[in-house]
Amino acid sequence: RYGDTKYSPSTVYKYFKHWCNNGLFEDIYKHVLKVYSRMKRIRWKYQSIDSTIIKAFRGGQVIGKNSTDRGRMGTKVHTLADKNGIPLGFIVTEANYHDSNSVAQLLNCYKLKRPKYVQHMNLDTAYDAERIRTRLHEHQFQHHIPKNKRNSRVSPQPMSAEEKFHYRNRITIEHQFGHLKQYRSIIIRYARLKLHFENLINIAYSRLISNKL
Repeated sequence: RYGDTKYSPSTVYKYFKHWCNNGLFEDIYKHVLKVYSRMKRIRWKYQSIDSTIIKAFRGGQVIGKNSTDRGRMGTKVHTLADKNGIPLGFIVTEANYHDSNSVAQLLNCYKLKRPKYVQHMNLDTAYDAERIRTRLHEHQFQHHIPKNKRNSRVSPQPMSAEEKFHYRNRITIEHQFGHLKQYRSIIIRYARLKLHFENLINIAYSRLISNKL
């Protein structure tokens, strides 16, 4: 929908395209994060990384076959969030891009300056790799990653009670993806250009954060 009917779709798209190229929506996202940080404080102690797949029936840039949806085309949104599920940064890739390859990029795309003290990072079994644990250690994170059964012939040891205590904070990023997919332009990707889709996510995340103020 295009809001007030006195503006035609072509006019709305012209200004949307102009603001995307100028980085306006990303600046708004950063500003909303800063305001939230001042008013409610970001919970840096526990962070999580996860991804969700968006269907892309119209095609476009940065799409790939979704193996969980009979090879249909899609896009994957990888997000880094705090303990309360507040998105601190994200990247957009093809649907067949493996989650473990996104960690290094996400750790370098914080929208705010991260405090320099040891924090906890929760990830699911898709990120069970020694190189990821090493990378997180280099960035001063204590990682909590369940063992993936596919990576070993021997049945892996279950997480300890202490690990489970830390890992339970990961559920908030799942809730955040649920809120993100309430937007019609996000749950199914219609924007062909990567830049435009990224800025739609910037708008959605800005609104999600502002709703919590």
